[in-house]
Amino acid sequence: MRRGACLMETRRPVVRVCVFAAEDGKAEFVPLDQWEKEYHMHQQISQLKVFQLFKKWKCFRLWRRAVTRYKTKTNRTALEKTVFVLNPVFQLPLVAVRNVRAQ
Repeated sequence: MRRGACLMETRRPVVRVCVFAAEDGKAEFVPLDQWEKEYHMHQQISQLKVFQLFKKWKCFRLWRRAVTRYKTKTNRTALEKTVFVLNPVFQLPLVAVRNVRAQ
């Protein structure tokens, strides 16, 4: 049984399940048959491969995003240092070559 849920013990058969809300701590009573149905649905959904691999996918996405940002930042600084258009020695010849190609 999951944490935060409890069965009510009475002399009568169990008919309701007490599920504690996380926000205010008040108890919410759900009929037992509804709780069992939702529990079995949760178990079936948890068996789907998408949900089983979610933690791995999330870590992979975070890693990939960090690598992409690092590469972008590194390449941007490298381009700023070596770009020909900003270098005054190569600026005029590069513009001339582009004009010749455009004609």
